[in-house]
Amino acid sequence: MNAYRESSLNNQLLASLPPEAAHVVQPLIESVELSADTMLYEAGTVLRHVYFPVTAVVSLVSPLQDGACAEVAVVGVPDERLGEVSIALILPAAGSLLSEQELRDFLIQRLASFKVPERFIFVSESLPRLGTGKIDRVALKAQLSA
Repeated sequence: MNAYRESSLNNQLLASLPPEAAHVVQPLIESVELSADTMLYEAGTVLRHVYFPVTAVVSLVSPLQDGACAEVAVVGVPDERLGEVSIALILPAAGSLLSEQELRDFLIQRLASFKVPERFIFVSESLPRLGTGKIDRVALKAQLSA
């Protein structure tokens, strides 16, 4: 099976291309394996490749203004009034003085208002993970709904 066919079967973006677009893209698709520590893009650099992950755990690290980084998961939980609201669970970097209001102000400047989580919960332990390394959102939702 060629790389395009294999990738398009497992990637929704490629699979959704109309046949005429797929015909143009197909010769340009190359299957590659990347190591776990491969950086796909660094801010300010020229983007030379586009990746269509078939199996992956992709992590986005964005330093905060104070240089610290945080581990964050956003999950939806039931809400009587709205049906469901988003809650951000944040494990701040050691020594970070990040406050909920600073984070909310930061997000309001960069996101549409409906994308800003309704609540922020700061946690002191690492977020639960699946065997693949991804954050276990089902476990988080169950903990928050209990």
